[in-house]
Amino acid sequence: MAEYPEPVVGAFILNDKNEILLINSPKWDNQYTVPGGHIEIGETIAETVIRETKEEVGIDVEFIKVFNHQENIFDPKFHTKKHFIFLDCLCKAKTFDIKLDGIEAVNSKWFKFDDALNLPNLAETARVPIKNKLLEIIKHDK
Repeated sequence: MAEYPEPVVGAFILNDKNEILLINSPKWDNQYTVPGGHIEIGETIAETVIRETKEEVGIDVEFIKVFNHQENIFDPKFHTKKHFIFLDCLCKAKTFDIKLDGIEAVNSKWFKFDDALNLPNLAETARVPIKNKLLEIIKHDK
């Protein structure tokens, strides 16, 4: 087990129709979630989001901002017991030719927000920021 909490990013990626990209991840009990991962030493949050998105789903994104943070402490749905500090990042898709890595992401789909929130297997780490923060940002920016 890590001695300290691990900072990670989640890429909440929107397309031109304000749909969100969700992936199924075996690491998260095959729930729908967002691409993301660990911040490497010397790497900025924006650099991490761009790198992780490219690695997991093969698309380029524009980092907009960190819009939420969460803690996830020893989640039984994750494959190991860890303490994560999530930095939820709003991103805009720049390319759309999805190429899944087959490890972190085994399926992907663009969802309207209501459809995403109605998924029974949407990870809470994705549901909460979409419902509580992201919807307000989208409404405000229109």
